[in-house]
Amino acid sequence: LRDKGFFKLLGSLRRKRFDSVIAATGMNPVKTGLLALFIGAKHRLGEDIKGKGYFYNLKINYDENLHEVEGNIRLVERLGLKVEDKSLFIRITEEDKESASNFLRSQNIKEDNLLYGISKLPPPISGGSTPLEGVLIPPDGGEGCDLIIGIHPGSGIYQANFRRWFPERFARVADRLIKTYNAQVIIFGGKQEISLAERVASLMKKNPIIAAGKTTLGETAALIERCNLFITNDSGLMHIACAVKTPVVAIFGPTDYRKTGPYSINSAIIRKNLPCSPCYQRGKVKCKELDCFKLITVEEVLEAAERVLGKIVG
Repeated sequence: LRDKGFFKLLGSLRRKRFDSVIAATGMNPVKTGLLALFIGAKHRLGEDIKGKGYFYNLKINYDENLHEVEGNIRLVERLGLKVEDKSLFIRITEEDKESASNFLRSQNIKEDNLLYGISKLPPPISGGSTPLEGVLIPPDGGEGCDLIIGIHPGSGIYQANFRRWFPERFARVADRLIKTYNAQVIIFGGKQEISLAERVASLMKKNPIIAAGKTTLGETAALIERCNLFITNDSGLMHIACAVKTPVVAIFGPTDYRKTGPYSINSAIIRKNLPCSPCYQRGKVKCKELDCFKLITVEEVLEAAERVLGKIVG
């Protein structure tokens, strides 16, 4: 409350004379409810978390086991609105699609040679010590299938290190997928994650494309839409991948997969069911050992990638 910027924001919001405020699921009911009251909103809707929703005049009970998408839908339904399609969706402009195409062309990727439709991809044939050491038989009897696989080794900037699987393991996963699927790997991330993307690339034997910090959010969504698979930590880009209907393999450590996991049927979650998991509650990480990440192997992520691809083509 001592932040002058907060009071400036408060005055700006109050001048807009909002009729209603909806506090998204999981938000602090005291802070958001008080903010809604201060700006003069007549209708203040939010979740009554631990009996602290007293500043709301419209409220619902908080369900800690409910996915955040479902929680937000419940809030909307409290207003009497019906949500028929609960799937995530993001609108990508034609300009962003064209920018994504230009980016791929700048990296010498010819879109005409790529099999973007996952349903067109043949299932992998087993062979070798792990499922991913098999080969792909192309439908036309040609020399192989080209895929674009996106990876996001970052997780934003808030408590970032506690939500990130290890760069060297991402690198090993990427190399194996390139070898097995004749894939092109794109490393995604924001401007704050450029050094992380470069580190993953430096640990790889093959050459990936680094998109981190080079595209706008809309262009990033358009690029992710072109991926046949997206392997990621618990992050905003994971949710964008779900919204553009790209299959996802999500790696979870301390965060709660029940609340923020990929909201898509074309996804797989890799996590360890430890007694202490999840421990990430409202930005507080109680454990610095991160066994929940250490115990997740490269092989597990690779096998999950094959399962997701197989589910789409099957």
